[in-house]
Amino acid sequence: MTLRGEPLLLPARVYYDAAVLNEACEREGLAGTIALCLGTRHYNGFLRQACVTRLLGCEQYWAVPFVLQLLGEYVVEVILPIEAFLKSGAGQAVRDFVAENARYMVTLEKRALSCWDCYYRQQFPDKQDYPGIRAISALQPGI
Repeated sequence: MTLRGEPLLLPARVYYDAAVLNEACEREGLAGTIALCLGTRHYNGFLRQACVTRLLGCEQYWAVPFVLQLLGEYVVEVILPIEAFLKSGAGQAVRDFVAENARYMVTLEKRALSCWDCYYRQQFPDKQDYPGIRAISALQPGI
């Protein structure tokens, strides 16, 4: 994935102390936004969900990949608020990121399909009903 033409690699997981990270997330401005982004990569799914919910709608272009990356992960409770946000109309930063990262979006869709197949096939027999796929489809109507 790229960010304005520069290669971007997000951490797979971070293992910061949750209390310290939560405190950092309460900071105003850039420091709080960075902490929220790092929180979306935390090993604790509840913390990931809290951080991404607060991060939705952030128009900082560099924050978008931290949100979208979660669509290819297996915790549906983290995906649901992202799906709701994207269905209500993604902001310009999200649209720009998706346009710049067509190949990454294909990879993200494959990850979402894999999560559906491994964890949610019983709950969502039709893959098009799986929230991760629905969210990605809201970004790219052709999928």
